[in-house]
Amino acid sequence: MADSTNKLVIPDELITSKIYLIRSEKVMLDRDLAELFDVKAIRLREQLKRNIEKFPPHFMFQLTNEEVEIMVSQNAIPSKQHLDIEIIKKKLENQDSNIELLFSYLDELMEKKENPEPRNPVGFKQSKK
Repeated sequence: MADSTNKLVIPDELITSKIYLIRSEKVMLDRDLAELFDVKAIRLREQLKRNIEKFPPHFMFQLTNEEVEIMVSQNAIPSKQHLDIEIIKKKLENQDSNIELLFSYLDELMEKKENPEPRNPVGFKQSKK
C-alpha cells in the first residue's frame, strides 16, 4: 500500500487501453478495475454490492451474452471455455496433491501393518492358585 509521499502512478495509456465502448457508454470491466486496485474481481463486486447506495444507478451493468461474445472475439475477455479450463486445471492440481497425500498415508499404514508394535493382551487375567 502506498502512502501519500510514495504514490503509485498508473500510466494513462494503461487505463485508456482498459476502456471499452459498450451501449454507447465508455466502460471498464470489473476484472480490469480489480487489477488496477490490486484486488480480486470477486472482492470488488462484493464491496460494490455492499455499498451499492454510494454509486449512481448506471454505474454497473451486466453484459448480455451477445456483448460477451463480441468482447471474446476482440480478445478483451477470455472465452468461457478458457475460464472453465482454468477452473478444471486448478481442481486437478488440488486433486493431484490430495492423491499424493492419500498415498503417503497408505504407505504409513502399510509400514505399520508390516512391523506391528507388540500389543498388551486385552481381557482378564486369571490368577493361578
